Amino acid sequence: MWDGPLPKEYPILQEPAVDELQCLNISLTVSKKALEKNGKSLPILIFIHGGALVGGNQALQCAGRGLFDMHDLVQRSMSTRKPIIGMTINYRVGPLGFLASKELAAFNTSHGEPAGNYGFHDQARAIEWVSRFINGFGGDPARVIIHGTSAGSISCHQLSVFPKRLFSRVILASGVISTLGIALIEEHQEIYD
Repeated sequence: MWDGPLPKEYPILQEPAVDELQCLNISLTVSKKALEKNGKSLPILIFIHGGALVGGNQALQCAGRGLFDMHDLVQRSMSTRKPIIGMTINYRVGPLGFLASKELAAFNTSHGEPAGNYGFHDQARAIEWVSRFINGFGGDPARVIIHGTSAGSISCHQLSVFPKRLFSRVILASGVISTLGIALIEEHQEIYD
């Protein structure tokens, strides 16, 4: 599978841009039928990638195939007559996503911005976007499921304990909050310094 050519019906994927300014985006995989709104609104599966909160992205490739591409899953859901909309997201990782310090917290607070855990903030904003706009793509904002593997699973677990959740279900695969642990600001400060 990994060495052969892609089937003709697969889109050719471009290598993802990896830089700070292009790290925040989502990819939707929606059937034409859902866009034409021929029927009821569909549930949405949001996949959050892993990478130890320091790496990874929604468009990782191996032999020209997207590892987290939702095409096959959405196509399979249609063939089983249980169609879904698939979505993957990118979020800030590493120092851009999770570096914290007293100085950064003070600076961000003074500008009305969140302090620390920027990657979780990005994930929550992507879920908010779905809640507001997915009905325009044939989706049902009341039937949003988040799913992640490894650090993505830890992210989903973390998001599930936030108040005012905008999703109805969570699928955790190989990671929970206690796996990675929550660091105190003093521990972050030591790394920052």
